[in-house]
Amino acid sequence: MAKIYKQVKNDYSLRRYIFYILFILIVADAVLYLFFINLGVSGILLKKQNLVQLRDLEEENQILEGKYLEEFKKIDLDYAYNSGYINADSSMFVRRTAPLAASR
Repeated sequence: MAKIYKQVKNDYSLRRYIFYILFILIVADAVLYLFFINLGVSGILLKKQNLVQLRDLEEENQILEGKYLEEFKKIDLDYAYNSGYINADSSMFVRRTAPLAASR
């Protein structure tokens, strides 16, 4: 270790080379630090934008559901008869003798 220290201490070009390498590493670390900070901030901003869009879509969905329920309430027995539906005397339903999982 002492031999390497004496060699570096006496050789000016080697000291300058090591200095440049350390300087480049510090600059690279600073650039990477700024890049990752920027990446994190942009991710937070995108999340906020997505939450705003989600809230807008939920509001639009509620409005459409309200309109659907209003239109659904307009359907009554007279409307069904006028649309061509008739009363059925016998209702036929499908009955299972065993649960679906047991029949496979």
